[in-house]
Amino acid sequence: MSQNRSECGHLGALPAVFDTRKRPLFFRLSGVAPPASSAGADWPKDLAGATLAGRGARVRRPALASNANRRIAILVELLMRVSRLCRLAYCSAIALSILPLASGCGDDPVEDALTLEVSIASVDPSVGFAPADIEFVAEAFSDAELDPASLRVTWQFGDGASTVAGLQASHVFQNAGQYTVSVTVDLLDGGEVAGSGSASTEFTVYDSPDLRASIPFVDAFAVRSQDDLRVTFDIFNDAAAEVPIPFRMGVYLAERGAVDTADPPTVQELDALIAGQRVFLIASETRDSLPASFSSGETIDITGIRIPSSVPSDQYDVFVMADDLGVIGELDERDNIQLAANTLDFINTSSEGADILVSQARVRPSRVNVLERMTLDLEVTN
Repeated sequence: MSQNRSECGHLGALPAVFDTRKRPLFFRLSGVAPPASSAGADWPKDLAGATLAGRGARVRRPALASNANRRIAILVELLMRVSRLCRLAYCSAIALSILPLASGCGDDPVEDALTLEVSIASVDPSVGFAPADIEFVAEAFSDAELDPASLRVTWQFGDGASTVAGLQASHVFQNAGQYTVSVTVDLLDGGEVAGSGSASTEFTVYDSPDLRASIPFVDAFAVRSQDDLRVTFDIFNDAAAEVPIPFRMGVYLAERGAVDTADPPTVQELDALIAGQRVFLIASETRDSLPASFSSGETIDITGIRIPSSVPSDQYDVFVMADDLGVIGELDERDNIQLAANTLDFINTSSEGADILVSQARVRPSRVNVLERMTLDLEVTN
């Protein structure tokens, strides 16, 4: 029996059905040995030898004279067909067993690249105004422990600029617009990329807001420290559309002439006036978002304002100011500050004591020539 071996040496001896020389199959019917020839050329002319050979082709049957011989011929043909079916089934089973072995003859399989889970964890500030300096922080995770020194982080900011930095990067957006910021993290192993991951986020840069306040209306000309004051005004944003960023507005008292609307103070100058007690903040509010641009604005109605006892009695200018908290100190405050049309007289009763009014006083002397006793009747109101 011949043997076939695979090139990689994984396979042992194969059965004779895989013999490439394709020797004939012999079926012994009467115990007679097969003919000496293995080429199949000496096929018996009759069934006297009772030995048949074939290679899967139909067996040639000689003419038989008797019924017994005909039965033998039919039996031989059935055996040949069964042999063919068994041989095909056996070959298929052997072939299936060879395939897994043959698959190991090539190179070792290449491991899949490691996948990193990458996300942009934070954007600070969340809303920017051009030019906007924004800081981005990314995070990378994997089932395997990551060495930060083996990570290559590439940032794309959507405006044509890119940088290779760490997981934390900052960028200045010069113009207003919507940008797609993406980050790609590569895990390097010997200079080769062993794993990779990426993430992206949308970021909007707005034009710097231009807040404008209307002239405020004050509902009184004179108040005392225990009186309530009401101030009403409108606020507009002439630049950016409505964005989810808070802004602040305040009501102030200023010494006469301390604040000039023709040349209003900046935020820093206003802080200095407050520190020098020439300007007093008497009310402030913070709103969640800017009013929509190019609209009728938003009416601010601040009621129940009570001037604190630290403000001395005097005549004051009343003004209002609106500030975007995101870029406070960076805006031109010219339109943000508006003076009321009238001044306000403030009387601080807590610092100067009670105001006493005397009226209807009468003097009744008991004697005309010499004044010995006098009675004084007064009506005192406070």
